[in-house]
Amino acid sequence: MAKKVINTLKLNLRGGAANPAPPVGPILGQAGVNIMDFCNKYNEMTKEKRGEMLPALVTVYEDRSFSIEIKLPPVSAMIMKVLNLKKGSGEPNSNKVGELTMAQVTEIAQEKLPDLNTTELESAKQMVIGTARSMGVDVENVEYVSHMSEEDKFAAQASAAEAEAEAEAETEETGETTEEATEETAEQSASASSTAEPLAAAANSQTTEVKE
Repeated sequence: MAKKVINTLKLNLRGGAANPAPPVGPILGQAGVNIMDFCNKYNEMTKEKRGEMLPALVTVYEDRSFSIEIKLPPVSAMIMKVLNLKKGSGEPNSNKVGELTMAQVTEIAQEKLPDLNTTELESAKQMVIGTARSMGVDVENVEYVSHMSEEDKFAAQASAAEAEAEAEAETEETGETTEEATEETAEQSASASSTAEPLAAAANSQTTEVKE
């Protein structure tokens, strides 16, 4: 018989660096999780990627035991790692901070694919390109028109702000309750939709051009 789940937590941690310091320790304590057991298990699971932002999905059961699922870093964090950036651009249309090759786009898409709401590599690549564009990162041999809708501008600014916040976090750890994690999931779904729709529209109207 499956154990009863009483709580689900999402913790944004650096690989190999989990510790009982606030806010993570208090969040785990309130959920009835043995803090040192969690830190030791998480650090062992992520020791090969020490320092990378590796979210942990923690499922807490009625008997106070728990399981950990390690998630992949956000696409924005992957892009910043590849390009050695500290943050994205606050003005992605006019202030470019780097350029990805299509090979790098493919590599990021392949790595992130298990966490995305698609199983198609081409769709995953379009999501990476959309995230890159919102951060002020160009993609080699891909051109975009300079104008954007108000909705597109808002999505770009939000994504760039998120990327900057992730970069500035450094070794700081944050925790989310089930409710907060649910809200974030909804926001990510909305962000994915706002990225996919402009890309589809761009393809239909030939506003996105791949050079020969």
